Amino acid sequence: MMGEEKQDVLLRDYYVGVDLGGTKMLAALIAEDGSIIAKEEIPTLAKQGAEAVLDRLGSLIEDLLAAAPGGRGVVRGIGVATAGTLDTAKGVVTLASNLGWRDVAVASVLSDRFACAVRLENDATAAAVGEWLAGAGEGSPDCIFVTISTGIGGGIISGGRLIAGVNHNAGELGHISIDGNGMLCPCGNVGCLELYASGTAIGRRGAEHVRRAAE
Repeated sequence: MMGEEKQDVLLRDYYVGVDLGGTKMLAALIAEDGSIIAKEEIPTLAKQGAEAVLDRLGSLIEDLLAAAPGGRGVVRGIGVATAGTLDTAKGVVTLASNLGWRDVAVASVLSDRFACAVRLENDATAAAVGEWLAGAGEGSPDCIFVTISTGIGGGIISGGRLIAGVNHNAGELGHISIDGNGMLCPCGNVGCLELYASGTAIGRRGAEHVRRAAE
């Protein structure tokens, strides 16, 4: 009987949720009932390149699995939330200016390493759904979520449905142009909101003001 119980623990199913940002990445090991077993955050170090970042992310997930109570268990699925323009059907980051990535096949890299399904989603969209289901927007048929961090993102719920758009990139509020004669954004647009009001932009502009004041 005890042997059977031990086997059940060792074969426990887990899921992994990942928040992959330009500054840091967070991974959480999640049980089937949705409870968080363990989580850990490490710097992204995006300048090292996509291959190095994904390798470190893989190691982070393996560390969480190794520390799981009762043994490694089995990963049944991984969800990765990140900023940028994504091809969610193929699991590819098409363009992420905060990471400096173009056409990075995140889902295939992780699915090959962990032999499980991997879902890639825009981080702000994922956060919007989370707030709608179990947070500030719970019970409401309509809500808009805005995140201001390394970049600016957003997600839109209308009539009880996520507005994804034809390419699943609706709600990218940070790449709305607010200045037709403004700076060129890495996305190819001009005068994007993200260039002026994101955490990165505010820090940059603050540093410029300090430098000018010291001259």
